[in-house]
Amino acid sequence: MIEPLTITNEPLEPGMDYARLRAEGQQLIAGLAGHIWTDYNPTDPGITLLETLCYAITDLSYRLGFDVQDLLASSPDGSSSGKQFFSAREILTVNPLTIMDYRKLLIDIKGVRNAWLEKAEAAETPVVYDQASASISFPFTGAVSGQQPGLNGLYRVLLELDGSDSDQRVINNVWKRMRKFRNVGEDIAQVHVLGDAEVTIKADIEIDRNADVNEVLAGVYERLHGYLSPRPAFHTLESRLESGREVEEIFNGPPLDNGFLDDGELESFQRITEIFTADIVTVLMQVERVTAVRNVLLSQGRQTPVEWVLKLRDPVNSRPVLKPVGQFLSDGDITLYSHDGANVVSPDNDVVVSKVERRQERERKAADTRVVSADLKVPGGQHRDLTDFVSTQEELPINFGVGRHGLSGSADNLRRAQAKQLQAYLLVFDQLMLNYLAQLANARQLFAVKPDKEIAATDMPAPTYFAAPLPAQAAGAEDVIANYDAGYHAWLDELVADPEVDADRMNRFLDHLLARHGQDFTPGGALYPIEETGASGEPVPATVRVIPAKRRFLQDCAELSRNRAKGFNYTDGITWDTDNVSGLEKRIKRLLDIGSDERHSLQGVEGFHLIDHILLRPVLPNGHVTFQGADVPDKVLCAGRRKHGLQDQDEVGFMQTPGGNYLQSVYPVEVVDEYDFLIPDTYVAPADPNIPETGIWIAGLQKQDSLISLSRAISKIGEGEQLLDETHHTTAITAPGLHGLDTGDTIFISGSRADALNGVHKVRCDTPGCLEIDVPFKPAFKKENKHARISRHPLYPDPYSCRLSFIFPAAGARAAAVTVGQRFRDLVAEVIRKETPAHITPHLYWLEDKMLKKFEVDYKAWLQAKAAARTNSQKIRTAIAANKLLGWLV
Repeated sequence: MIEPLTITNEPLEPGMDYARLRAEGQQLIAGLAGHIWTDYNPTDPGITLLETLCYAITDLSYRLGFDVQDLLASSPDGSSSGKQFFSAREILTVNPLTIMDYRKLLIDIKGVRNAWLEKAEAAETPVVYDQASASISFPFTGAVSGQQPGLNGLYRVLLELDGSDSDQRVINNVWKRMRKFRNVGEDIAQVHVLGDAEVTIKADIEIDRNADVNEVLAGVYERLHGYLSPRPAFHTLESRLESGREVEEIFNGPPLDNGFLDDGELESFQRITEIFTADIVTVLMQVERVTAVRNVLLSQGRQTPVEWVLKLRDPVNSRPVLKPVGQFLSDGDITLYSHDGANVVSPDNDVVVSKVERRQERERKAADTRVVSADLKVPGGQHRDLTDFVSTQEELPINFGVGRHGLSGSADNLRRAQAKQLQAYLLVFDQLMLNYLAQLANARQLFAVKPDKEIAATDMPAPTYFAAPLPAQAAGAEDVIANYDAGYHAWLDELVADPEVDADRMNRFLDHLLARHGQDFTPGGALYPIEETGASGEPVPATVRVIPAKRRFLQDCAELSRNRAKGFNYTDGITWDTDNVSGLEKRIKRLLDIGSDERHSLQGVEGFHLIDHILLRPVLPNGHVTFQGADVPDKVLCAGRRKHGLQDQDEVGFMQTPGGNYLQSVYPVEVVDEYDFLIPDTYVAPADPNIPETGIWIAGLQKQDSLISLSRAISKIGEGEQLLDETHHTTAITAPGLHGLDTGDTIFISGSRADALNGVHKVRCDTPGCLEIDVPFKPAFKKENKHARISRHPLYPDPYSCRLSFIFPAAGARAAAVTVGQRFRDLVAEVIRKETPAHITPHLYWLEDKMLKKFEVDYKAWLQAKAAARTNSQKIRTAIAANKLLGWLV
C-alpha cells in the first residue's frame, strides 16, 4: 500500500522555524533599541533585513539536517582520495586467534574437507631440561638427567581431504597459510593427513508404511556418511544477513576467500575418535520414514562388534569412514523391516547406489563451486555542494540598491554611498554564513580515517576551524573588502587559526576516532620527552608532534588492530630491509612513534628487533628406523620407511629405542640407499623376535652445542646504590651480556662461596647493566666468585615457550637523553607489557652500539638460515645459528 504524501504537523527544528527566528530577532531588537524603535511593521527596511537573515539561517539549518552519509559523502568527480570509514571486512575480521579461527582458515583451502588444530605433545626435536643446572640438553646424549618438557605454543594440523586436489599440494598450501597467519609465540610442528579407519555399522531398522525402500536406504547411508565425515558448508553474506545474524557475528574471525563458515556448525563437527551407539540411533532416527532402530553393532576391521561404544584403534592419526556404498549394500549391514517389524524389506541395490552417487556428485559440485566472499558496502550518501552560496543581498528588494542589479544609472553619489554602506554591513553576515558553510563542508575531513589531503608534520597543527573567502560575485566584495586580491584570503586563515586551540581540538577529534575503533594512543608528553625546536625557532609542543603519529596509527588502525598478535612469516625469502615483520612489532612501533615498519639495522636510529623464541627451537632431520642385523660385520642396518636425506659420514643419535641398545653414542652413518643406512655398532637381537627394535634418529646435534646453559657466570660483585638501612647497602651483581630482567623479577644464584648469596632473590634493576639484591653487602663478597652463576631459575623450564625478546638500541635519541632517557625507557616497558599477549613473557634489552652490532650479525645469520631451511644440512645450520642467537637471550 502506498502511503499518502502529507505535510507533517510536528514542530520544526528551531533553526528551521522561520517564524520563531523572526520573533526572537524582533525580541532582541526590542531589548537593544526598544526606546527608539517601536514600530516593527513588515514594510520597515530593518524588519526586511531581519526577515532576510532569518531566511538565510533556515537555509543553513536545512543543510545541517542532511543525513550524515550525505554530509560525509565524497565528491562525484573522483577528486576525493581520502577514506571515511573502514568496511566491515576490514575492521571486524582478525588474524586467526582461536582454534575455531584456524579451523576456518584451513577449511577455506581447496582440497580440505575438514580440519582440526591440536596442541603438539612434543617438539619435533626433543629437549631435556635439567633443573639442577638450569640447562637444556638432548635425550640421546645421555649426558644430563632431567625431564623432557612439551613446548607450549606448538600445534599439529589434522586434515581430512576431499580429493579435489593432490594431497601434497594441499599439504604445501596448508604449511604456507599457517606460517603466513601464525601468531607470536606459536608455530606449527606437523601437518598430518588423517588415515581412513573403515568402520562397520550394523542395525535393524523399521520403516513407515508405503515408504520408498530405496530412498530410505539411500538416506540411511547418506546420514551415516555425513555423521562420520561431516563437511562444513560455506554461506553467502546475504544468507547470513537473512538469518538474522548481527554483522559483528558474521565477520567475526579471519577473512576467508570462500564465503562464511558457521561457528555453531563447526563446533558440532568435532573430530570423532569414539563412536557411540546412542549417537548412531539418533542419526538414523532423523532419516525420513524411519520409525524404529534396533540391534546396533559397531566394529572396525575384523574386530569383534561392540554394542555401546567403538574406540578407534589409532585415534591420533585416523578418522572413521563408512564403507563404500556398494560394499555397504552387499554386506547387508542394514536390514530394513516393515512398519510392524515382521517382514524384511528388500531394496534394489542398483537403484540405491545410483541415488547415493548422484547425491555425492551434487555435493562435490557444490564444494567445487565455492561461495565468493563479500563485504558490506559503506553507505555512500548523496554528495551535497555544501559551500554553494547566495548572498543575502540577492534576497532583498531591488529598490535597496544592493545585489547584482545594483542602482540605476541616475542614482546620485549620496545614494550610491548609502548602498555601499549597506553592502558592507550585509557582507559581515555573508562572511559569517560562508564560514559556517565552510565548517560544515570540512566536517568530512575532521571525521575522516584518512583525509583527502595528507597532513604533513609541521610546527603548526592542522586547522580545525575553517573560513571561506566571499566570492567575487558577491556584490560589493571587491569594492568594500580591502586587499581583496592580495591579503584577504590569508587574513581569513589567520583569523580562524589558533595553534593551541587547533592542537587541542585535533587531538580530541583523533582520540574520538580511535575510541570508535576501541583504540587509544600513547600520551604525547610521555612519547616526546625531549623538546624539539621547529622551523620558526620556537619549541614545538608534544601535543602538536603527536598529531601526525596519531593520524598514521588511525589510517592503519584496521591492520594494527587485526594483526596485533600476528607473527612474521619466516618462510619469506627476504629477511632484511623488509616490512615482513610481526603485527605486534608494527603496532608497538606506531604506539612509540618509531617511524619505519621495516626490519633493518638499528645502528644510529630508533627501533627494535623482536625475537620470537619458539622459532629458535631445534628442528633437525629425524626419522623412524627399524634396527636389523647387517651383512657387514660390526654394523647395524637402520631401515627407514621414508627417505632419510643423509650423506656418508653425517652423524646421528637415537632416542625412543625400547631396548636401549643405541642410546649412548653419536654414530657416523654409511648410506645404503635412500631409505636405509648403516651405523658402526654390534647388532643386539631383540628379546622377542616378533617385535623388532625401533627408534628415532636425529642428525646434527653433535655439530652444535649439546648443552645450552640457561645461566651466566657472574663477573663482578660489589656494593649497590640502594640503601637497606642507615648502615648497609644492597649487593650489586654484574654478569656479562644481557640480563633482560625487571625490578621484582626472581633470579637464582649458585656456586658462590658466600652462602648468603646462593639461592633465590628478587632483584632491582634501577642501574643499567647491573642487578641489585636485598642482601647487605660485605667486602668479602668480592672474593672467589669465579664459579658463581646467575639464572632465572626456577621460573623458566625452557628458553622457547611463550617468550619474546625486544632488543632496543641504548644510543637512541630518546633513550639516551641524559635527564629524560629513563622516563622514555619506562614508557617503552609499559607499552610492551600492555601490548604483548598476556600468556607471553616479554624481555626487554638495551644494547650499546658495539654489542648491538655483534648481535645483529648473529640475528641476521639466523634469519637467513631460518628462511632457507629446506634440506637436512640447512636445518642443521639453522639450529646452530639459533643456539648462537639464543646465547644472547637466556
